[in-house]
Amino acid sequence: MKILAISGSPKNKGNTNYLVGQALEKITKRAIDTEKIVLSQHQVNPYLGMTDVVHINPALRKMTPAGY
Repeated sequence: MKILAISGSPKNKGNTNYLVGQALEKITKRAIDTEKIVLSQHQVNPYLGMTDVVHINPALRKMTPAGY
């Protein structure tokens, strides 16, 4: 079993990251594999609909509805 924690706080040294880290420490002591992802350390772009997907992979154009 693996537990994944995702922190969405914009503060890397804030209370949310601290508490998530504390919880994962306790879980790890029980021999459970854990991973923490801090979203503020990654570039996360908004989903722009199917037009965004088609722009990335033109082969998908034939799979999308005609309105796109």
